[in-house]
Amino acid sequence: MSGILGILRRDGAPVDRSLLRSLLGSFTEYAPDGQQVWVSGTVGLGHALLQTTEESSGVRQPASVDGRFWITGDVRLDSGSDLRRELASAGRTCRSNSSDSELILDAYAAWGEACVDHLRGDFSFAIWDARETRLFCARDHFGIKPFYYATLREGFVFSNALGCLRLLRGISGELNEQAIADFLLFGANYDLGSTAFRDIHRLAPAHSLTVSAEKLSIRRYWYPPVDGRVRYRHADEYVEHFQLLMRSAVADRLRTPRAGILLSGGLDSSAVAATARELSTGGTGAADLRAYTVTYESVLPDQDGKYARELAAFFQIPIRCLPMDQLELFERWVDPRTTWPEPVEDPFFAGLFDQTRAIASECRVVLSGEGSDNLMHFEMWPYVRYRMRRREWLDVLSELGRYWRMRPPIGPGIRRRLRRIFRGDPGAAQFPSWISPELAKRFDLRDRWRELTGVCASPPHPVVPAAH
Repeated sequence: MSGILGILRRDGAPVDRSLLRSLLGSFTEYAPDGQQVWVSGTVGLGHALLQTTEESSGVRQPASVDGRFWITGDVRLDSGSDLRRELASAGRTCRSNSSDSELILDAYAAWGEACVDHLRGDFSFAIWDARETRLFCARDHFGIKPFYYATLREGFVFSNALGCLRLLRGISGELNEQAIADFLLFGANYDLGSTAFRDIHRLAPAHSLTVSAEKLSIRRYWYPPVDGRVRYRHADEYVEHFQLLMRSAVADRLRTPRAGILLSGGLDSSAVAATARELSTGGTGAADLRAYTVTYESVLPDQDGKYARELAAFFQIPIRCLPMDQLELFERWVDPRTTWPEPVEDPFFAGLFDQTRAIASECRVVLSGEGSDNLMHFEMWPYVRYRMRRREWLDVLSELGRYWRMRPPIGPGIRRRLRRIFRGDPGAAQFPSWISPELAKRFDLRDRWRELTGVCASPPHPVVPAAH
């Protein structure tokens, strides 16, 4: 990722340019394509570039539009042509090769803080409005790009790297005990607005933050939609719609001469690879595609490498297998080069650094997939209730009949449900017995356990609540 940071002093003192440059030094290893700082009195912005698109080659941040707005961001936008048309309708003329950060600046100039309603993609950015003396920050819908901040006696600081903020004098190393309790209970901090450190906060996904000399305010700008649905007369139309979206999504990520693909033997990565290959053959994607597969063949009967090699040969994409067989439990657990700023529960976490370093030596962009299995978690009864509320009786009868013909025999399922009702579910997660009673009482962990081990989507999806 590109590195971003900024300081807004509320005490009237000027920002120290040398301090910004010193903090940018923490990004040198993974954002090596240039570092810039911009300072104007009580505000200073910094940026360390990792070039991942062809448009970003000639652009340097912090960047400005109209001399009034300044941005530092780690940004990759989707649907750029759609955004350009919206901007043109709003009276803003954009260059055809505008970088993603320049498009966001134009969007802010056109719509102000409502610009986030027009953005799609992965982004974490801050914009300084010199006329209003206000800092506007935002994080993408799903929180792909991180954004951390802290409020000090002298002012406000932010970055997309937690370790960068920890270098600042005045930020305590004291732990956030609620976050640590969450980690012990769930393996992750479920408070999306906090970190493991008391003084450093995290901007939650789909949230924006506005800071001025007087106040700091946060708002949520987006919720996952639950009221829309796609209905076609013929099954082929769903396939066509999916392929259109898939091509668009992959194309938005292939604005680079070379790209990698995390390829396994499964349907998800092979669909991504097929789409990327089709786009590259048609001249609208990366010309140089490479596949990468993590293997464990000497440890267990893992077939990913075998099937991935067959797929790569079919797509005519060179493939590199990354064996992780020799990785040991908690290997390099205290090595600062292979540790994360916050607690992780994966005892093989060092392997992630090995994989990404191997891929990064050849590619700036690698395609992967996340969440598609979850979205396939279909529940018949919520779906039936939804169709009945809409009085679609004939469709309900038709699809129920098809469902019963496709599903396995219902006897075992009925018996399992009855056992759960009368004996409880032996497979259900249990509150950890090793959690300190004093800790559990102090943070109401049993109530938090009950709250967060159920379906948490709010508002719930009417058709696929568990998947949502």
